[in-house]
Parts: sequence; structure tokens; C-alpha cells
Amino acid sequence: MRKYIIGFIGVALIAGLSFWALAGDRSVKGNFLTGKIERASISNRVSATGTLEAVSTVQVGSQTSGQISALYADYNAIVKKGQLLATLDSRPTESQVETARAHLAGAEAQLQSAQADLANQQADVAQAQANLRLAEVSEENAKIMYDRSKELDGRGLLSKNDLDTAKTTLDSGQAKVEQATAALQQSQATVRSREAAINSAKANIAAAKADLGKAQIDLDLTKIHSPIDGVVISRNVDVGQTVAASLQAPVLFTIANDLTQMQVKASVDEADIGKISKDGSVRFTVDAYPNDTFHGTISEIRLEPQTVQNVVTYNVIIGVANPDMKLRPGMTANLTVTVDKRDNVLVAPNAALRFTPQSSTSDHIHGSTIWILDSAGQPKMVIVHTGITDGSRTEVSGDGLSEGMPVIIGDLSKKDTAAATNSGRPSAGMPVGMPGLSGLGGTRGGGR
Repeated sequence: MRKYIIGFIGVALIAGLSFWALAGDRSVKGNFLTGKIERASISNRVSATGTLEAVSTVQVGSQTSGQISALYADYNAIVKKGQLLATLDSRPTESQVETARAHLAGAEAQLQSAQADLANQQADVAQAQANLRLAEVSEENAKIMYDRSKELDGRGLLSKNDLDTAKTTLDSGQAKVEQATAALQQSQATVRSREAAINSAKANIAAAKADLGKAQIDLDLTKIHSPIDGVVISRNVDVGQTVAASLQAPVLFTIANDLTQMQVKASVDEADIGKISKDGSVRFTVDAYPNDTFHGTISEIRLEPQTVQNVVTYNVIIGVANPDMKLRPGMTANLTVTVDKRDNVLVAPNAALRFTPQSSTSDHIHGSTIWILDSAGQPKMVIVHTGITDGSRTEVSGDGLSEGMPVIIGDLSKKDTAAATNSGRPSAGMPVGMPGLSGLGGTRGGGR
């Protein structure tokens, strides 16, 4: 029973191949399956997948921690730059602002007190300077009187007691000068101390102002505003939820700048990335609209490789117009990139470039070959030059090629080995010499 089944399958296979050949541009001539050289347009394309995303997407976070007290934007909301999106509970930061203001007021009061002390001490310095001047005048007068007394004493006109009195008066004047000088120096030192206190009070004021500014910034940060014009594509918080910004800013909203202009981030295999250029034409489809074809232009070919499970790909960014707002962020795009195109050229089936007769010795021939049938119905080799390929057809050129020329793409002269038994005998019910098929699955590549 198994032999009969295998034989039936073999017959059906041969019949199906013959029907396929006769139904299309292929035909069976003798023992050979042939196709045709045609004049057509041909394109070399690269397939890839990618993800749609907004050209500019901003994640709006919170730089301060707190509880969400109100929300003013939701999914799909159109927002303007500076628009209020949410607020956090501001009571703790308001308290910090008031505390900072109190510290600033205290520092300013200290400055005023230090300035008043400085003014008083500067008055004391002036008084000490006046006292020193009086002491110096008194000392000078005492010295004059003492010098006169000495002169009179030398003439015997002054008593010893009067000379001693003059000497005592001079010594007392000198002591008063020294005392006044010390008082002036002390007053001047106190002035410098008051000036240092003023500088310290000014520094305290600067620090208090900085603390107040930081507290005010923290208070302002409890109000979350939109940094750009756009549309809210995600909201990650609800009223009453607490956000913690101690390690990193939590993302509250994601805003896309303009969804009428989008981009596709496509992953292109390393084997194809060399074919891609900014001149390539891109078209793609998405699962949401399987009957629609969208078009884009390559705007960027990134150099950074992406390696996943030893597969290397490169990101290619494709700009896409989205005036109807059909395309949405996150959709999967199935892309076809036309990297090269030829119009009105001769093309041959790729199977013709893979076909080689069993008796051929063309392995040493440089270039690609195709085979045609001569007048005797035997294969004849023709050397061709190949161009681009679309996977099923390849651009060919060479002497003697013409539109409509039949080319061999397969050999039906072989016996169908699938119909044979394990011992090599033909299956029951299978005619001896049933044609087989060769050339369709050869490994010789042309036009690549």
C-alpha cells in the first residue's frame, strides 16, 4: 500500500508541475522546462520591521516629592507650552518658604544692629582721637614749662621744688598721651570688629536669600507645567498618589510634540544595511490598516549596532507624514525599502541562472550563464551580465539576448527518485522512466 501511495504522489507531482509550467510564462519543450526573457521594470528591495514613534517625545517628571493634589490633563489632551498639568501638595514647601523668610528677616536685623554698633564705635574713635590730641597739646605745654624751669634753675632763679613740679607735670602729660593713644587703638580695633560683624551679617543675609530662593523653587516645582506644545499620550499618576523624587524624577506624563509628523525606527539586518541610503524609497503597512500603504523617506542611518542573540542590526530612522492621524505611536511597521530600480530592461527567471545541464563543464567559465535550446533541441550556453534582482527575476544583458527568448529553468528527463523503493526498484503502478525534475533547486547563484 505504501508503494502505491508513493507512486500516486509522484504522478500527481509531475502532473502538477506540467500544469504550472503550461499555465504561466513557462512551457515544456522536450525534456526541459523553459521560461522567457522579458522586458520589464525590476526593483531591488530590502524588507524590515520597525516601530512608529513621535519625532519628539518628552517625559514630564517631578523634581520634588509629594502627593498629587490635582490633575489638569488626561490621555489624548492637547496641551500648550507652559500649561498647568498637575499640582502636588504645597503645604510642606510653603512652610519652608515662610521659615526661610523668617531667617532672612533675622539676618537683616543682625545687619542693622551691627551697622548701628559700628556707627557708635566710629563716634568713640573720633572722641578718642580728640582726647589724644588734647593730651598731646598738654604734653607739649608741660615740656615747654619744664625746659624753662631747667633754664631758670641753672641761673639760680628757681627753687628746687618748682623744678620738680614742672618735671612731674611733664611726666603726667606723657602718660596721658600714652593712655589716649591706647584708648584710640582700642576704639579702632572695636570698629574693625563691628565691620567684621557687618560682613558676617551680610553673608547670613546672602545664605538666607539662597535658602528662600531654593524654598521658592521647591514651591514652584509643586506645579507641573508642559514643556512643549503637544498631545498627552500617557498619564502615569492619579490624584492622591505620592511621588518620590529622591533618586530620579518620576515620569508623570509623556507628551508627543506633533503626531502629524512621525517616524519609524526600523531594524535592518547587517547583511542589508550596506544597500540602504537616504535616496531609497520606503513604503510600509501596519496591521491596523492592512489595505493601506504608507510612504516615508530615510532621514538617518545610525552607526550604533544592536546585537540580540548574536543577530546584528542597525537602526534606520524614516520620516513619515501623518496628516490623517491614522498612525499611532507603538504601531509595528512592515517596511519595504526600494534600494535600486531599473526600467525597461531584460530580465530572466532566477531559476534560469541556477540551471546547469549534467554534461556541462561551465564551472570554469567566468561570469553568469543561461541555457537556451538550439535548433536540435539541445541546451546551449549563453554568457550574460547580471544586474539587480528582486528575488525571483534578475536583470540580464549580453549579446544575442532578446525579449521573449525561451530559457531553460529545469530538466524533466531524470527519473523521479521519490517513486523508487529503498532497494532502487520502481514502485508498483509507477511507469518505468517517469520523468523527474532537476535544475529548479540548483545552488549556482546568478544575478546576486
